[in-house]
Amino acid sequence: MIHTVKINQRISKWMNHPNVQIIGFLSGISVYCFTIQIYAAIMPNFIQQKVCSSDVQPDLNATCNNTNAINEATDIVTIRGIIREAVPVVILLLAGSWRDATGQYKPLIYSSLIGGILGVSVLLLAALKWSMSVWTASIIESVLNGIFGGNKVMYLGATCAMTDLTTEDQRSNRLMMFQVSVSVAIFTANAVSGYCLHLLGYMWFFIMVIALFFVAFVLVVFLKDGEKRLDRNEQAKLFQKMKSITKSRPNNLVVWLMLIGCVMINVCSLAENNLYLYYLQLGFDFTVKESGLYTAFRLMFSVVGTAILSPVFTNVLKWSDFRIGIISSFMCFIAAVLMIFAKTVVHLIIFGMLDFLRLFASTLPLSIVTKYVRGDEVGIFVSLRFIGECLFPIFLFYIYEIIFSATSSTIPGGFFMASAAIILLVFVFYWICSCIYIEAVEPLDKDSSINNDVEKREAVKTPGNDTIIEKY
Repeated sequence: MIHTVKINQRISKWMNHPNVQIIGFLSGISVYCFTIQIYAAIMPNFIQQKVCSSDVQPDLNATCNNTNAINEATDIVTIRGIIREAVPVVILLLAGSWRDATGQYKPLIYSSLIGGILGVSVLLLAALKWSMSVWTASIIESVLNGIFGGNKVMYLGATCAMTDLTTEDQRSNRLMMFQVSVSVAIFTANAVSGYCLHLLGYMWFFIMVIALFFVAFVLVVFLKDGEKRLDRNEQAKLFQKMKSITKSRPNNLVVWLMLIGCVMINVCSLAENNLYLYYLQLGFDFTVKESGLYTAFRLMFSVVGTAILSPVFTNVLKWSDFRIGIISSFMCFIAAVLMIFAKTVVHLIIFGMLDFLRLFASTLPLSIVTKYVRGDEVGIFVSLRFIGECLFPIFLFYIYEIIFSATSSTIPGGFFMASAAIILLVFVFYWICSCIYIEAVEPLDKDSSINNDVEKREAVKTPGNDTIIEKY
C-alpha cells in the first residue's frame, strides 16, 4: 500500500513538472489547431459547391464557373468570418478578467472546444442534407463558435498558460515555440485537408473533425490548472481587474502600440487566408489539394525559419525583440508587395519564401506586452488583443473583399496592397517602440501571485538614474 502511494506521488510529481506540463499543453493545443484548420481549409470549397449546386452534391473536384455564384460564396465566407470574429468580444473581456482574478485557464479552452464541436455538428447536418441552405448552416456554425469564445478564447487561455509556465527571460522563446507548434499543426492540416476530404467525403470528414475535438478535450483534462487567486468571498472583485487597462505604468505607449500592431498583422493574415483559395484558383488554376499544399509550403517555410533563427537572434546575436520585429516586418512588407505582381507558380514559391519571418512579426508584439505588464494583468491585455482581432475584421474583411472583387480579373493579387500597407504601419510601430522604451531593472511579473489589496508595489529604475518610479 505504501509502495503504491509512493509510486502515485512520483507520477504526480512528474506530471506536474513544468516541462512535462508544457509538452502536454502543446500537444492538446496542437491537436485543437490542427482540427480547426483542417475544416477551415475546406470551408470555402464546401460553401462554393453548395452555392453552385444547391440541390445535388457535385463531384468534389468540380469547379464553379458562375461569376455570380463565386461572388455569393465570397460574401458568405466574409460574413461567416466577421460573425466568428465579432461575437466573442464581450466574452473575451470577461474571460481575461476572470483568468487574472482566478489564475485558471482550462475552462477557457473547454469552452472553445465545446463551441467547435457544436459548430461542426451543424456543418455535418448540412452535408447530410445537401439541400439545407448554406447561408443558414454557415451563420449558425459561426454564431455557435462565437458565443463559446471561438479560437480566440482558446488562444487567450493558451497564452496565459505559457506565461504562467515560463520566466520573463524564457518567454519570447517559449511563446515562439508555442507559435511554431501551432503553425506546424496548421500547415499539416492545410497539406492533408484536401486529401482527407477526397478520401472521406464531406460527411465522414466532419465526423473526423468532431472526433479530433474530443481528443483535444481529453489531452487538456490532464493539464494542471493555475492556482486559484480568489476565494468565493472575493469573486465579486473580478471586475476590478479590468482597471489594470487604465493604470499608469512605464512603457505604457510601447504596450499599446505593440498591442495594436499585434492585432493589425494577425487580422491581415486572417483576411489573406479568407481569399487564398479563390486567389489561387482564379490566378493559377489551382485545385483544392494544390491550394492546400501551397499554403502548407508557405507556412512550413515560415515555421522552419522561425525554429532556426529564433535561437540565433536571441542567444547568439543578442538582438532585442524590437530589432527582430523591425527586420521581420520589413521582410514581410517586401513579400506582400511582390505578391501583388505574382504571375507564375515560380513567383508564388519565391515570393512566399520571402515571407519566412511572418511568425516573428506577428508573435513578438504580444511577447513584448507580457514583459511590460504584471503577470496577473496578462489575461486582460491578451483579451484586448483578441477583442481587437474580433472588431478589426468587421471593416477590414470588407476592404479585402472589395479589392479582390474589383481586381480579380486583372490582378488577382491586388488585395496584397492592403496587406503591404498594414505591415508597413506595423514596421513603423516597431521602430517607434525601439526608440522610446525604458528598460526595466526588475521583472514586472515579480510577486504577481499577490493580488488585489495586498499587491506589492513594484518599482523600475530609469537607465542612468537612481530615482525610483512606482508602478502604481
